[in-house]
Amino acid sequence: MLRVWTPGGDEMVAIPVEEAIDVTSLKKQLQKSCGLPRFRQRLLRESVVLDDDTKLSSPADLQLVLLPFADVDTSQVTSIVSAAQCGRASAVEEMLKLPQDPSLGDHESRTALHGACMNGHMDVVQLLLESGCDMNATDNRGRTALHLASGNGYVKILRLLVESAAHVNLRDGFGNTALHVAACEGQLGSVRALLQSGICKDMVDHSGRTALHDASQNGHIATVRVLLDAGASRDLEDEDGLTAATYFGRFCFGHMDLVFKLH
Repeated sequence: MLRVWTPGGDEMVAIPVEEAIDVTSLKKQLQKSCGLPRFRQRLLRESVVLDDDTKLSSPADLQLVLLPFADVDTSQVTSIVSAAQCGRASAVEEMLKLPQDPSLGDHESRTALHGACMNGHMDVVQLLLESGCDMNATDNRGRTALHLASGNGYVKILRLLVESAAHVNLRDGFGNTALHVAACEGQLGSVRALLQSGICKDMVDHSGRTALHDASQNGHIATVRVLLDAGASRDLEDEDGLTAATYFGRFCFGHMDLVFKLH
């Protein structure tokens, strides 16, 4: 058997040797018991720390040590955010193994997850979610990773965040939800995915505007159709007393079918 023990001498798991795995796989299993991701675990055999790619194919007694986050400076936080933004997954993983807190923000309060979602790096997003980062952390404009993925049209990342229990109705510093951002940018795939997630269709920003207002003002015809078909309210007025139909009539000439639908 392959047995894993705590420093206090308690057995955590016992695995038949024939189920040969490597250290990384074992750490993922151990997370269920210890509550910490693999980046904060160290497995020792006879006081020697095992590399993550070490194969475990023979009987052994291993000791599990759990680490607190390392003390890092501003430059190190900036480095992991930059690496995530550039899609350098291996660099991000090495920094997570320090172990570095993935939820720390840079001078603009952007976390590594913000950086990865901003530029659509799915592999980095998966690493960061595995590390237990704060999915709902906000930058200095109040934007979450979901805002950034939605506004940039990274639908697969958006869906992963939602499946990982990101809060879909959080608003940024202007009161925009991810649906506002996606509608404003005409990101039809994002709009559809967010509507499927159960996001509030009619939440208003600080100016009283809904996602339908934003899509209408920016002339995103297909987005307007999808929002209307999903039951978005046509009658809500913004702080200027204007409905989405008013904006649509100004900016979307030639689509009378939708004008009538909005009214």
